[in-house]
Amino acid sequence: MQNRGAIWLFTILLAIACLYQISFSFVTSGFEKEATQFGKLKADSARIANPNLSSDEYDEIKDGFSEKYLKDNSTKEVYPVFGYTYSECKEKEISLGLDLQGGMSVTLEVSIPEMLVALSNDSKDPDFNKALELAKKRHLTSSANFITEFRKAYDEVAPNGKLAAVFSNRDNATKFPRTASNADIIKTLELEAKSAIDNVEKILRNRIDKFGVIQPTIQKQQYTGRILIDLPGVKDKARVRKVLQSTANLEFWETYKNEEIYAKLDAADKAMSETLYPGVRAAAEAKNKKDAGATDSTATASADSTKADTAKNSVEDLLGATDSSKSDTAKAGKNAEDPAKISPLFHAMRPAIYQDENGGMRLAPGCAVGYAAVSDTDKINAVIANPVFKASLPSDLRLLWASKPSNNVITLYAIKNTRDGKAPLDGSTIVNAAVDYNQRNEVEVTMKMNSEGARIWSDLTTKNAKEKGSIAIVLDESVQSAPTVNSPIPNGSSSISMGGANRAEQLNEATDLANILKAGALPAPASIVDEAIVGPSLGAENISAGIFSFLVALTVIVLYMWFYYNTAGLVADIALVASLFFIVGSLASLQAALTLPGIAGIILTIGISVDANVLIYERVKEELHLGKTLKEALNLGYKRASSAIIDGNLTTLLTAIVLTAFGTGPIRGFATTLIIGILCSLFSAIFISRLIFSAKRFENKNIKFSTRFTENLFRNANFDWVGSRKYYYMISAVVITAGLISMFTRGFSYGVDFTGGRTYTVQFEKPIVPDEVRTSLATPFGNAPEVKTIGGGNQLKITTNYLIEENNESTDAKVEQTLTDGLAPLNNKFKLLESRKVDGSISGDILKSAMFSVGFSLLIIFLYIFLRFRKWQFGLGALAALFHDIFLILSVFSLCHGYLPFSMEIDQHFIAALLTILGYSINDTVVVFDRIREYLRDKVGVDQKTIINNALNSTLGRTLNTSFTTFVVMLMIFIFGGDSIRGFVFALLLGIAIGTYSSLCVATPVVVDFGDKGDFTKG
Repeated sequence: MQNRGAIWLFTILLAIACLYQISFSFVTSGFEKEATQFGKLKADSARIANPNLSSDEYDEIKDGFSEKYLKDNSTKEVYPVFGYTYSECKEKEISLGLDLQGGMSVTLEVSIPEMLVALSNDSKDPDFNKALELAKKRHLTSSANFITEFRKAYDEVAPNGKLAAVFSNRDNATKFPRTASNADIIKTLELEAKSAIDNVEKILRNRIDKFGVIQPTIQKQQYTGRILIDLPGVKDKARVRKVLQSTANLEFWETYKNEEIYAKLDAADKAMSETLYPGVRAAAEAKNKKDAGATDSTATASADSTKADTAKNSVEDLLGATDSSKSDTAKAGKNAEDPAKISPLFHAMRPAIYQDENGGMRLAPGCAVGYAAVSDTDKINAVIANPVFKASLPSDLRLLWASKPSNNVITLYAIKNTRDGKAPLDGSTIVNAAVDYNQRNEVEVTMKMNSEGARIWSDLTTKNAKEKGSIAIVLDESVQSAPTVNSPIPNGSSSISMGGANRAEQLNEATDLANILKAGALPAPASIVDEAIVGPSLGAENISAGIFSFLVALTVIVLYMWFYYNTAGLVADIALVASLFFIVGSLASLQAALTLPGIAGIILTIGISVDANVLIYERVKEELHLGKTLKEALNLGYKRASSAIIDGNLTTLLTAIVLTAFGTGPIRGFATTLIIGILCSLFSAIFISRLIFSAKRFENKNIKFSTRFTENLFRNANFDWVGSRKYYYMISAVVITAGLISMFTRGFSYGVDFTGGRTYTVQFEKPIVPDEVRTSLATPFGNAPEVKTIGGGNQLKITTNYLIEENNESTDAKVEQTLTDGLAPLNNKFKLLESRKVDGSISGDILKSAMFSVGFSLLIIFLYIFLRFRKWQFGLGALAALFHDIFLILSVFSLCHGYLPFSMEIDQHFIAALLTILGYSINDTVVVFDRIREYLRDKVGVDQKTIINNALNSTLGRTLNTSFTTFVVMLMIFIFGGDSIRGFVFALLLGIAIGTYSSLCVATPVVVDFGDKGDFTKG
């Protein structure tokens, strides 16, 4: 073997580099064990102090102190050899994916339509708005970007329209000149959209960096402009959603006083009642006149703001007070008429009033105009939006709710709008924000403005100090606070007080808000269109299942190779272990997250990696049977197997590259692992095993390539593959026909990836019947969800479209609460292990991307085979075999879904499995084709049928050995690898069996049937 010294040197250096990268994982693991021990000691102390501490409370205390220990010691040097701290080591270790440690993965989509509306200054141009709505509808099913769809729609709606008239105004005349053509405007909009997406990515990165998550992943998805974010280990889902989606649109508004607005609200309330329900209000007033008081309802407030706070906190008491306000009238009218008809507003909202020292009712000072229960806000919003109600109010009045309730009661504020709808001052002037405490020891966020902001702030506070007015601080259309201005503030400082009784909650919210303000406002709204949440308990189960299946698979392969190839099998085992070591080291150096599909990729690599050794060994055995010396047999074996090894692995590599280009999350992790595994296994099988053989040969060791049980196995195989091809066609045709009938009748079980919706993996304490769960959830969800058993009888997968069209921050929590309430009557304790949400706007894109991936892979494979073998018949045979494999697998998934006790959904994981199968199948086919080409070249003149049958029979040992080893390792994952990837692995098992069959019984017969017999045998 030439250059043996250079290869040894490279191998040693590679091993040292891998060992260095892997060492960080050992260091962090040891330090985290210290943290766990610290947490356990604290939890033990808590249990001594409180013997009744539950196991859940114990675990919560232990985990809390463990996390605190790690956070407090993040800068401690834990790797003294190289001087690395814990946080530095953590960044370099092999990270675990969400499915192995729990956490949250979200895909954010920047709202380009809302960005266009903002750039147009909320234009009311009918053509612009009509084109915008048309573009939104078309974009759902189009592969073009939104700006392109908008341009097409605008050209249709307004062929002679000028976009410059829509977008050009005083503030952005430079960006959108009045004289610009539509093409120029579109070009600018495309640049703005790209800039918005880039800026959103940067801002989100800044926010997440301050969020305290170790090893977050933030990447902009190619072609879609969406942003994928993985946050391992996070537990507060609602907080993450709020931080990621908040636009941080901070504004400072002048306000109306309660005394200025109450009478107008009363008039609007009355006008709406009389217009919509004539006579009802008058009848109720007449009936209850004798019980009404005579207190002047328009009395002005003279008490201070402390009394107003008392009024707010005593809403329940005030609702029972006796006075002539219309809310009391409505209350009195309950016995006669529907209060919502008598007083549409005040039947649900209490006005901002308080009781003075003399028992009289007074209007509270400030800009708060009413209080309502959170459950009534939807009804009040509907009243406020009614045109009849709005007609009685000032045109510049905006009614905004507080950002959060207090004791389930939320405040409504009166904001004074401006002529152009822009706030007098916004968050763009904020240069710094920090968490602090005010004089009452309440948590607050202090803000510092730039010089321009300080000037405007000084003018605003000076003006309102004279009038004892209030300034509302509004964040994302919700009022954070609305303090009364007592004196001018000339230095550009301001603050936002954080409400809520829970101090930890106040600190979290204040920290998040300060970080958002410092990171900057999102240039365009971003909404979560794809979300996956994995609980830590499921992550722990996945780790155990993944490691166990890996060890079992490795043991089986090591023993099998030793049994089949004797001492040469042990050499292959050494090369296999070296390959695994290099794979783990490479993953660590790339800082790629290891996921459960990634572990499956490593295990699949175990099966594929022995393929190269099998090819070499079978060739060596052939040469030894021909009487060659060991040295000659080894040289010829490696030489003649190299072509098939390179061709087979390269085609698998191409499909894995397609997966990395178009896949996301776990799929990309699987593909990355597969690529690294192919490269490492090739190096180990070709070079390391050769180095070992060279060393043994020089030591005069007797190397055997078979045992007495396997020495002549498949040696004298003489199957008539070509002559039996019609039977193979018939078998495949029958199965595919049955599958096609099933596809058109039963269809498939599609995952939420392709349909949109929410799916939850729920584990119950006791076994449960899916129909009971389906019935229990039908009413709260509006229709019965899809419920399937996965794993044991106590674990279900629940899929629903309930509220999937809503994108409010509170929707996800609302759906989870509805799920919890719907399952409660079953009296079977349960816990949520995993959840996934896919918005309808992204599911279509995922489906198109999946179809494109499969089509693109088929094209690449066809072209490679055509170029490599220089005959289109080989390319056609390979393509026919791949289509055959696809249809057979789809047939099984259509025929069997609903009958097997694991998920058989058509989703992204299925597509990943399908592409992997294509790569594996073509690997097998290429090896067969390579031998056929060799026989055709060396045995010209011999009958073609005989040549091809001999070629197939000569590769039978390699084909069955490789298929068996790969099948066995995947079977180990299927049995022991966990429920979440069982459907994925089942598809791979099918693919291995079907791919082996098609390479022998479909691909080659097609080559024979389409080949020119007069020319084909000439090679």
